[in-house]
Amino acid sequence: MKTTISILFIFLLFHFCFSQDHKQKNSLETDNLKGKIKEVKELCYSAMENDAYEIIKIGHYLTNTVIRYNENGNRIDWNKFDSTGNLLYRHTYKYDEIGNPLEENWYNPDSSLYFMAIFKCDDNGNSIEENDYRPDGSLRTMSLYTYDVKGNKIKRRRIRFRWSFILSYHF
Repeated sequence: MKTTISILFIFLLFHFCFSQDHKQKNSLETDNLKGKIKEVKELCYSAMENDAYEIIKIGHYLTNTVIRYNENGNRIDWNKFDSTGNLLYRHTYKYDEIGNPLEENWYNPDSSLYFMAIFKCDDNGNSIEENDYRPDGSLRTMSLYTYDVKGNKIKRRRIRFRWSFILSYHF
């Protein structure tokens, strides 16, 4: 009887520790925002700081960033403008039916493609591979991500193809 209870306890402990549903965070969560936010506007100004990094004077207006989110809380586009309202760059985002990232496109001010990122996700919704392509379709970089059993990103391995080097980041 004690053996049966011990085995049942170990099974339940193993089940709760390792079979947690790893919910993919949406863009609002990764941006540390709460609520049903549809758009964020960020104005950037030049500033002067003292030695304690306290702002002592706000200067002139530099840029304006506008980020829009869909009903699931994921980014749909990100636009950055200069102080006169001219577009500096634009990002667009695509997701699958359950909210996993599929594609991110970066555009120049003239709407030409700067580069495209294609994502592959695991069964838990974690991005495990990111391939960045140049406008001509050639592979620019590849990033491979590793996660622990709790779904926390612990490693990024980035390979650049033109200069042939590998960077590895541990979180």
